[in-house]
Amino acid sequence: MRSLQDAALVMFHERGWFCIPLGFDSMGLPKKPLSMSWTSLPSTEDALKEQPWDRAKGLGIVLGPVSQNLAVLDIDDEELFSVYVAMNLCPNWYRLVRTARKRGHAYFYELDGATHSTWREVMFRERKVKIELKTSGTQVAAPPTPGYTLLYSEPPQPMYSIQEAFDFMLDCFEDYIPGQIKLVTEADNPEATAGYPRPWNPTVPKGERNQTLYIEAHKLREAGMPLDQATAVLQERFKQFYAPGDVGWNEVQATIASAYRKGVPQAKGGYGGVPII
Repeated sequence: MRSLQDAALVMFHERGWFCIPLGFDSMGLPKKPLSMSWTSLPSTEDALKEQPWDRAKGLGIVLGPVSQNLAVLDIDDEELFSVYVAMNLCPNWYRLVRTARKRGHAYFYELDGATHSTWREVMFRERKVKIELKTSGTQVAAPPTPGYTLLYSEPPQPMYSIQEAFDFMLDCFEDYIPGQIKLVTEADNPEATAGYPRPWNPTVPKGERNQTLYIEAHKLREAGMPLDQATAVLQERFKQFYAPGDVGWNEVQATIASAYRKGVPQAKGGYGGVPII
C-alpha cells in the first residue's frame, strides 16, 4: 500500500522515526509486523523502503533508539483514555492517538534511553486497567493505519524516563479525578509473582537463560500481550541482557511458545520439557 510507505518516509525524514509495515493479528487488527527481523533493522531509508509495504494493512512506529528514543504510554481502557484527553493538560505529551479499539497512546521522548518496556496495573472505578510502558523492542500501530486517529499532532516532549512519565500521568489523574485511580501494587495482586521469581533481571547468566526466558514469557502472557509482540520484546532482551552463547533463535522461539502453551514452572532443571540453555 503505497500511501502507508509514503507516510513512513515522511515520518523518517521529518522526525527520525523508523516505521514498518503491519498485517492483521489474530483479532483482525492491523498490528502485526510483517517481518520477523523488524527489531534488528538499521534505521536507514533503504531498510525502510525494503520492507513489504505492498502487503501492508497498517503502519507501525518502532520505539526506542531507532526512533530518537520515542516511547509510548498505552492506556488500555476507553473511558480512562477519554478522561486523559478531557484533562487537556499535555505539557509533556502533544501527540495523542486514539487506537482502533478506542484506547489511547500518549507519545513522548525518553531522555534516559536505557529503559525497557514493562506494564502497570491501576484500579480505576472498581476495575483493573493495564497501562503498558512501551519503549525499546516494541512498536505501535499509528495513523494513517485504518482505525487510528491522531488527536494532537505536535511533536512529543521529553521526559527523563518512561517511569517518570507514568508517575506524572498518575499525579495528573489524581488531581483531576481524586480518589478514583490508584496503582495496583504487588501487595494488592500477590498472585502476580506467586511461585516464581520476579522477571526483568538486569543480566541473565549462562545456565539460567531458559528458565528466565520461560518465566518472562509467562509474565507477558499473563499481562495479555499477544505471542508475536512478546516474541519481539524477548528477542531484543535476549540479545542485550542474556549471556552470549551458541543458542539459536529457533530455540528461543520454542521456549517462548512453550510458555504461552503451559502453566507456571514449579521446579528447577528444565521448564515445560525444554532443557536449560
